[in-house]
Amino acid sequence: MGGRDLSQPGQRSGPQKIITGVSFSGHVQLHRTENAWKPASKMQVRGGEDRGAEDREEVKTKELFGRVRSILNKLTPEMFQQLVKQMIELTIDTAERLTGVVDIIFEKAISEPHFSGTYANMCHCLRELNVPTSSNAAIMLNFRSLLLNFCRMEFEKVNKDHRRSLGNVKFISELYRVDMVKEAIVHMCITTLLENRSEEALECLCCLLSNVGRKLEFENSKPRVDQYFRQVEWIVKEGKTTSRIRFKLQDLMDLRQNNWVPRRGDQGPKMIIQVHKEAELEKEAGRVEVQQHLLLKEVSNGRGGPFPAYRGSGLQQGEGKRTIPTSAKCSPVIRGKLGKTIQPSEMGGPSLSQQAQFTEPHKVVSTVAFGGDVQLHIAGNAWKPADKKLAGCNQDRGVKDPEAARTEELFGRVRSILNKLTPEMFQQLAKQMTELTIDTAERLMGVVDIIFEKAISEPHFSGTYANMCHCLRELNVPTGSNAGVTVNFRLLLLNRCRKEFEKGSEDGKNIRKKTDHRRRSLGNIKFISELYRVDMVKEAIVHMCITTLLENRSEEALECLCCLLSNVGRKLECENSKPRVDQYFRQVEWIVKEGKTSSRIRFKLQDLMDLRQDLDVPAA
Repeated sequence: MGGRDLSQPGQRSGPQKIITGVSFSGHVQLHRTENAWKPASKMQVRGGEDRGAEDREEVKTKELFGRVRSILNKLTPEMFQQLVKQMIELTIDTAERLTGVVDIIFEKAISEPHFSGTYANMCHCLRELNVPTSSNAAIMLNFRSLLLNFCRMEFEKVNKDHRRSLGNVKFISELYRVDMVKEAIVHMCITTLLENRSEEALECLCCLLSNVGRKLEFENSKPRVDQYFRQVEWIVKEGKTTSRIRFKLQDLMDLRQNNWVPRRGDQGPKMIIQVHKEAELEKEAGRVEVQQHLLLKEVSNGRGGPFPAYRGSGLQQGEGKRTIPTSAKCSPVIRGKLGKTIQPSEMGGPSLSQQAQFTEPHKVVSTVAFGGDVQLHIAGNAWKPADKKLAGCNQDRGVKDPEAARTEELFGRVRSILNKLTPEMFQQLAKQMTELTIDTAERLMGVVDIIFEKAISEPHFSGTYANMCHCLRELNVPTGSNAGVTVNFRLLLLNRCRKEFEKGSEDGKNIRKKTDHRRRSLGNIKFISELYRVDMVKEAIVHMCITTLLENRSEEALECLCCLLSNVGRKLECENSKPRVDQYFRQVEWIVKEGKTSSRIRFKLQDLMDLRQDLDVPAA
């Protein structure tokens, strides 16, 4: 611990002190202080003796504030009615107590914005609470007026404490929802935030408009709301704010275009019953999904399943397959392996009205009895391990099968190595890869294809795959036709990247194919950039890719451009290509100003320009 060693007594300056143990057999008199703590109840009882009437009122006030905090700490949607009743029954009869209660509720509301709606409902129940002022009993102090005064004072400090400002704006919007705040006050807040133009003010503006926008447009204020959003659009196009604020403003405009329906639904507090119901629905959906997967798997494996007659399985009665008998009066009922009954409508099968359209009668297959010995049918193309195929190839399949089996075994080992590839295991696995027997053009092309597909399907690890390719770059094998001509690993890999880069966009009507093409294109571009980093790709090829993507101008091409430049930009500028990079970014800036692309692509291009301004150092 760094303290003095007690085993070296010579270092002590004075003699050691021996303290005798205290005996607890006798009576020990404890010292009593004059300001000892006492419970509030005892102080209230003995207040007349010790502190007088003024102290008794102070004790009652503190006790009231403690009860208010206790109620607010327990406040949930389930307990709301019960706790509101307790709050109304509290004795709040002086201006000091009312001001203290309002202050406690206000601080709770802005420090817990997730529950600001619940606190606003509590304030709505207390809005008619009035108490006389201390100076004049005829003048009444109102709960609502005090609360709005607190909100106003906090709103005027919008740039002082960002967290409190956001909580206050959220609370004001919830008070407006329950008619505690007038519409004119909300308009004043929006105008003030738009005039401020600071990042804190614009974030508060997004929070306020996202909560009150729907109600404002339905209260004949649409022209003013249109004016607000024109200013917001101008702020976004001006581009003087940070990317985070621009994204928030863009999300706000998208929210209005979507009729104020948020993408994620209601994110406020929920009752326990709602939470249990949602959990039960998710659990039930998971069960149905598992059952559908199992039943569809049975059908795909040829073991029968629901509606086999419709699927063209061609099953004959007595073949040992399982199916479900149906009739005109009863629909088939399938019992899954988890014990839940599934109706055909849950599985996407035909209804009873649709079943009547089929002319082919249902085939009822008897169940196989497993009491005796069952002879299984061995398929002619049954799967065998590579070693067994290699051992029996000369007897069953001819002379060429041993080489094919060795090739398949090689591909399996390559896949196994790539599946284990991590930065920690890189040296060990790269050694294993270089020790593999890759001695034919077919095997080399297969290895290149496996590595390429792995790299573009897992772009997060493309740097590691590029390092692996760098270790194999000198690998050469003879071609099958001419032993004097060799095939190089690097050339095969670059040819594979070129073919993928030159692929055109898939048909726009097929969303799945389009999404897969976009994913592969981004993965290929990321892999090319990583190959350039390890000097597997020449600079001229990178410039050709950038030029092609800029000429294409499609959204997919521009997204690939952002991915490529963000990875190779630093190295390009350090290799005396700065004039060409300047030219690329002038075109990017023009595309952003032109505004013909979607907001998502414009923001990506803007982030790319910001990245270059920050000397290609990505933000944390």
